[in-house]
Amino acid sequence: MQIQDYPDLLAVQFLELLTKMKRDIEQGDYQSARALAHIVKGSMANIIFPILQKSTHALYETVRNQNEIESRHELARVTPLFQPVQEALLTFLARSA
Repeated sequence: MQIQDYPDLLAVQFLELLTKMKRDIEQGDYQSARALAHIVKGSMANIIFPILQKSTHALYETVRNQNEIESRHELARVTPLFQPVQEALLTFLARSA
C-alpha cells in the first residue's frame, strides 16, 4: 500500500472497522476485535492524527484486556472523534480527483 492510498482507506473503511469491532466486542470475539483495534491504533500513529492517538491507544488496551464495558466506552469515544477527520479526508479526496 502506498502512502497516497491512506486517505481513501481511512475515509472509506475506518468506520467499517469500528462497526465490525463493536460487533466483535458485543459477541465476545476479542481476538478479532484486538486485531482491528491494532489496525486502528497503528493507523492513527502512522498517519499522525494526534486527536485520535490517545483514544485509539486506550481503545486497543481495553480490547486487548477483554474489558467489554470499557471497550464499548472507548469505541463510543473514538467514533465521533473520527468524524471531522473523515470529513477532511473526503474533502481532500474530492479535490484530488
